[in-house]
Amino acid sequence: MELIHCRQLNLAYHKSDSSLPYGYAYEKRTLQTYEFDYVLSSDQGVICTDGQATLLSPGMFFVRTPGMTVQGFTHYHSWYLTFETENTFSFSRPYYFLPTVLCNPIFQTLYDLHIQRPSDASYLIDYYMNQLLFHLYQEELRLSSQEKPHKSLDWIRQNMENSWNKNLPLDYYVRLSGYSKSRFCHLFQELYQISPIQFLHRLRLQHLCYQLIETDSPVKELMIEHGFTNEQSFFRAFKRYTGDTPMEYRGKHRMK
Repeated sequence: MELIHCRQLNLAYHKSDSSLPYGYAYEKRTLQTYEFDYVLSSDQGVICTDGQATLLSPGMFFVRTPGMTVQGFTHYHSWYLTFETENTFSFSRPYYFLPTVLCNPIFQTLYDLHIQRPSDASYLIDYYMNQLLFHLYQEELRLSSQEKPHKSLDWIRQNMENSWNKNLPLDYYVRLSGYSKSRFCHLFQELYQISPIQFLHRLRLQHLCYQLIETDSPVKELMIEHGFTNEQSFFRAFKRYTGDTPMEYRGKHRMK
């Protein structure tokens, strides 16, 4: 692991406005700097990175590089950090799970340094930033060296996110995991606070929300493409998720 030196560090605590509806889309951004985004809590929050939607869970640590496009959807709370560096680094996954007890104190200390700017701030910022990178690299090594019969649930979850448009049944992911169906559902619910069926359902809805904003495709066409076969059930689910009909949602977010 190469140590990095940071410049132009900015750090903020993002907290979704509770008055905003579920599925509300924040402005899409194309990154000019490196970013760390560490999720503290989530209530159906989603982040789209380069068009790939991820349903958020506490402990998710996103690592982003310049040129990526990012858009968030309510509701979630996170530490949000941007910085420049002449060093280069890369990771094989878009996000990792790191415990809050490990990361939150580091982000809090970086936030205090960012606000107070003591005389040795530059040295201390580099020290704590490299601590975060060390923990990320440790998790990268741990995941890449896993040799066990059951695929990690993080890997299964990422597989779900990458294959959402294939309308694969839950049993497909159960077989990938190597667990029994009941064990898989129990472990998934315990780790992510959502059942795998609900996760797939929300993932498809969130991708559909994204397509409503980005394309002119008819609602019915998008409904079918995203695995919804019953029109009445789809409209009820969409209204429950966003508070709007699909056309209302498209109109609101296109005016922003």
